Amino acid sequence: MATETMIVQSYQDSFYGDAFLTGPNGTSTVNHIGGFGDTYVTNIKFDISALPAAANVVSAVISVYVVSAGPSTSPLPSVKPLSSAWDESTLALGVAPTVSGAYTYNPTWTNATGWKTIDITNLYKDWKNGVLPNYGVIFTPTVTTPNTDTQIASRRYSDNSKVAILTITYQTTLTLTIGGSDFMPQYVTGSAQTIAQLQNQGDTLRMKIIQKSG
Repeated sequence: MATETMIVQSYQDSFYGDAFLTGPNGTSTVNHIGGFGDTYVTNIKFDISALPAAANVVSAVISVYVVSAGPSTSPLPSVKPLSSAWDESTLALGVAPTVSGAYTYNPTWTNATGWKTIDITNLYKDWKNGVLPNYGVIFTPTVTTPNTDTQIASRRYSDNSKVAILTITYQTTLTLTIGGSDFMPQYVTGSAQTIAQLQNQGDTLRMKIIQKSG
């Protein structure tokens, strides 16, 4: 069966610290993850309403772009779903959503600039199936010393190609509806090719062939 991809950028993102830059920081061009003895966390949310249903999804991957790596080491973030509403314009220490314990992702990030990825396939499927509400995810550092303050591009970053994205890979099915008595001469050339042979080409593309009466 064939696969395709759909990509959406974040439509809400911001960060806050527990000692400095406590927020709101919703106009910042970068979001911070890590710390220097203190802690910075980042929230990111994607609109998935127009994305494929869970049953068709092969993978769901968040990608964020590190524009400034930690001065000493990687923050090695823990990524979890959020469980209540928030807005980037008001997100701050003391004005933050609750965190769900349904999933915990611990991606291994090297301490370098560039794209970092987190596979959230199971979480995405729960969002689409209504098992969990989609309030986005939070990136919380597991390492904050000596200095792991890492900056990732926010949706306001000057280079739009580095904004956080969610990439969905999904299975596709082609439905071919053909009517009338001219089905064979119009759509099948060569007497050896039959409807059954077309249907058996499912190793590359599944075709549902519906022949109407008349």
